[in-house]
Amino acid sequence: MSEAPERIAVTNDRSDLRLTFAQGEPLTLSAHRLRAACKCAHCTRARIDNTFPATFEFLSITDVVPQGHFGINIAFSDGHARGIYPWSYLRAIAAA
Repeated sequence: MSEAPERIAVTNDRSDLRLTFAQGEPLTLSAHRLRAACKCAHCTRARIDNTFPATFEFLSITDVVPQGHFGINIAFSDGHARGIYPWSYLRAIAAA
């Protein structure tokens, strides 16, 4: 299990998620990048079927819900709210 951040914040315009960990620089991840990286069953199936959207217009983060000490669930303005993002996966997305 990866260490949870000390602070989780969504920018005022709701376009980015900011995570501040005890060690290291804060991470900033865009709503578009997070939505494109969703690994839920629905998104995984859409990728297999080649129906996953190439882009997401006017996308924003509408909610962030902690999932224990494991990670967070993120809801987006397109109605998608199925993905759980573990801390280690968020770090990997930021590093990519």
